[in-house]
Amino acid sequence: WLVDTARKFITLLILGLLAVWLIPLLLKKTEEQVKTQPLPSAGYGALTIILGYLAAIVAAGIIFGVGILISLLTLGGLSKVIFGVGFSGLSLLVTIFTFLVSYGSKIVVAFMVGNWILSKIAPSAKGRNYWAIVIGVILYVILSSIPLVGWIFTLAAKIIGMGAMWLAYRARKKTLQIPEENPQTI
Repeated sequence: WLVDTARKFITLLILGLLAVWLIPLLLKKTEEQVKTQPLPSAGYGALTIILGYLAAIVAAGIIFGVGILISLLTLGGLSKVIFGVGFSGLSLLVTIFTFLVSYGSKIVVAFMVGNWILSKIAPSAKGRNYWAIVIGVILYVILSSIPLVGWIFTLAAKIIGMGAMWLAYRARKKTLQIPEENPQTI
């Protein structure tokens, strides 16, 4: 138990510090989604996780079906490419998605909780984002390691964090869209 908890702490701390260092604005925007929309974050998070893995299963079926169809039509020559490229790409996407579910979502929630705690005890601390992730990861690891109920904290962090990432993605997508220009009438 102790080794597993230490491993979880070190992994989340390293990834969290990397996130604060490399993508601080994205982490802040995702944190804002949790703060401003906690219930929608949870709902979208549950849907994102379920539909993400369901879409992977459907995509695998489509790749398999297209590969078999191409195999029947071209006597197998092109089907190896379809299977290889299709399943390799799908494997990469599922790996990235699983990484976000397993670690990214927890980092978002840990960062938010750590920032909230720091805002109460040291609002003008230097290196606040780094301390926020350290405090948040410590608290998350402690709560998730409680026997019999730790899985509730883990599940809540995954669902809320994934929902916040989805909402941040949608908000960014909306800001990147070019508005249509209205023709002026004379």
